[in-house]
Amino acid sequence: ILPDSVSFIGRSAFEDCIYLKSVHLPNNPNMTFDGYQTESIFKRAGITYLNVPDKWTKIPHSFCQECKQLVRLNIGSGVKSIDFYSFSLCSALGLDRYPLIIPDNVEVIKSGAFGFTEINAIVIGKGVKDIYSYAFGNLPHDFNSLTLSCKEVTIHSEAFGGGVNLQ
Repeated sequence: ILPDSVSFIGRSAFEDCIYLKSVHLPNNPNMTFDGYQTESIFKRAGITYLNVPDKWTKIPHSFCQECKQLVRLNIGSGVKSIDFYSFSLCSALGLDRYPLIIPDNVEVIKSGAFGFTEINAIVIGKGVKDIYSYAFGNLPHDFNSLTLSCKEVTIHSEAFGGGVNLQ
């Protein structure tokens, strides 16, 4: 458990902590995410479920990249940006067969954010304005449901590219 008083978690702080199965993230509105200094915080950790707090505004670069046991993710209501490769290569993400919900407050989903996962259904909220290239690249062949609630969105080339079988 990381107390709510924590306002900064440094680069690779919990990287390769394969026995870390659960983490309670601080619900601190002053959480600082400063580019290179905060990337790869939980890269390759053993986390199975993650709840991103409501008071966070950003999910940093490579935040949980390659967390191969991460099955389920809840994105908090304050998150506006999901950075590059945040959950890429999380090969179990979506195996529970629940859709990934991108809440209405999220505005930007950057490249590779959810690439190479097992997500088979996505619901994208009405606040999304930008979906970068390969944000959802190389999803499984049984990916079959995409719900876009946003009114005006820029979907960059190959945003859902590589292996996606939407009909």
